Amino acid sequence: MTLALWNIDHPAATSSRIMAIQRLILELDCDHVILTETNAALNLPGYTVALPAPSPFINRSRDYRPPNHYYQVGVYSRHGLHSPKKGSEVNGVYAEATTIPALHLYGSLFTIKDRWAAWSDRRYTDRVEEQCAAIRQWAGPRFIAGGDFNFRGQGSYNRIGRERLAQTVADAALVWPTQQEERTVQHLVHSSDLRTNGYQLFTTGLSDHPVLVFELIPAQK
Repeated sequence: MTLALWNIDHPAATSSRIMAIQRLILELDCDHVILTETNAALNLPGYTVALPAPSPFINRSRDYRPPNHYYQVGVYSRHGLHSPKKGSEVNGVYAEATTIPALHLYGSLFTIKDRWAAWSDRRYTDRVEEQCAAIRQWAGPRFIAGGDFNFRGQGSYNRIGRERLAQTVADAALVWPTQQEERTVQHLVHSSDLRTNGYQLFTTGLSDHPVLVFELIPAQK
């Protein structure tokens, strides 16, 4: 089972960048993809998508004309997705992939955008607590959570994110293969009944974030 994790920085519909992102994701041919800062205009034939509520964070330089609809996160799967909590959150979305047995996916963004939203009194710490609570809620067998957590390994300027996630991983008995990763603020955690057979990280020039590709297999009993 393969999974890609990528912040694609809200590409606009019909732009050359969104077309190149689409081609790259389809070439990767992963079973599951978690994208942060995505756009509903992204066309990935063969994939089912689960999206949260639309992003409320407005960037005046962005094109908001249809078919552009921007989201903080999206979960995409080559298997069917059931999303019982669809639309109830902004920075996270939970979905069950119709594999046998089911795979539980949670896409998340520990956003810092409240800093520039005059209407919001939230802080990064508040968003971290919100998303860590959701990870604890959904954690269980065959569980994967990933996204843009806005901190790196041990040298993060957002140290609180690293500390709170570490506590969540311990509380929920999860595995954190990217814990020491200093090259990206994107992270993956998963249940202990899965094993990460390494991961690839590469830059593309299509976003200021690299692509992470993971291979996950059932852990040996």
